[in-house]
Amino acid sequence: MTRQGIDISSFQHGSSVGNYTDGNLPIAYKETTDYLRQQSGGVDPFVFIKGTEGSNYANLAADGHTGFIDDFKGFAAEGAIPILFHFARFGVSAADQINWINAHKIDGAKVFIDVEEGGFDGQNIDTIAAIARQLVETFDGLYTNVSTSNALSSYGAPWGKPHWLADPSNVDPTSPRLFTQYGQGTIPGITGTVDLDRCDDEATFSALFPAAKPSQPSAAAMVTNAPTSTQINVEAFTTQLPTIWIGSSASAASVKIAQSLLTLRGFPLTVDGVFGHISFTEVKAFQAAVGITQDGIVGPATWLHLFVGITEIQAGSTDSTSVKIAQSLLSLGGFTTAVDGVFGPVTRAQVLAFQRARNLTADGIVGQETWAALSGA
Repeated sequence: MTRQGIDISSFQHGSSVGNYTDGNLPIAYKETTDYLRQQSGGVDPFVFIKGTEGSNYANLAADGHTGFIDDFKGFAAEGAIPILFHFARFGVSAADQINWINAHKIDGAKVFIDVEEGGFDGQNIDTIAAIARQLVETFDGLYTNVSTSNALSSYGAPWGKPHWLADPSNVDPTSPRLFTQYGQGTIPGITGTVDLDRCDDEATFSALFPAAKPSQPSAAAMVTNAPTSTQINVEAFTTQLPTIWIGSSASAASVKIAQSLLTLRGFPLTVDGVFGHISFTEVKAFQAAVGITQDGIVGPATWLHLFVGITEIQAGSTDSTSVKIAQSLLSLGGFTTAVDGVFGPVTRAQVLAFQRARNLTADGIVGQETWAALSGA
């Protein structure tokens, strides 16, 4: 499994203007780290923490509020790999910023330099590249986006240092990457939305953080970290689902659910909400495969077999079949997520959104109540 991480700033503490003194929402370091470790298959996750910006701003603790130092120590105590990042400002000399970072960084911490178009401060690319190069060469890595990466590539960026790329579209930059910031989601232990990251080069990561637990843990360790499965009583809601046949008045939404389930069970169909002869034929083939009456009608027995075996799932669940079914049904309902069988932060965020929209308990767990709602019952 791929090593996972997040990046955070004062916004995770309730700030609206980028200062820890404006809010004090706590982060449950253990809960967050344990969740990320599950998503990483048992290996140590990483957490990027905004520390400083330019040469006059630091996310320091004040008046009893949490600052980046507390976040760094809190995550480190739980076995996560905390990494600081600094927002480069190009109206400030590299020397001033280097002195500022060194005055505020935590001893031994790795520091990545954030270089983005929004931080260009009206400077031309030559000035930007010169300052960014000095900062990156002094510290440990470069954070940027695809367009800025490609603009700086002719200047040698990332100058022999690891590259952390904001790239939700997965467009390849000119420079190689170590980390990718691939999206946003909600995770246990932190209020609100966070940026989600992954490690794309385990060898470089291990060289940069030699104390980190290596990737590829044993299968036993992965099973130990996975939530246990609870079977769902599917008959409790499949008996409430509409019967579908050619010419029936069943809604397109119900037909799409049946077509999606058939596809996931190995009887592929175009999920178009139209129950025609092709759908009829695939239903009969499915019915023959599971040993029930082959009438081409999606009734109680067929619905039961389409859903049978699903389990209660949540972040870290290893029942990929149930996860794929839930992801497919979420997407059909407008809560789009990749149907990949991995219950990660994005899937959890969509489950929470679905639960809130349906006035269900918003816990991010797809249990009996949420499965029934996803089925359309």
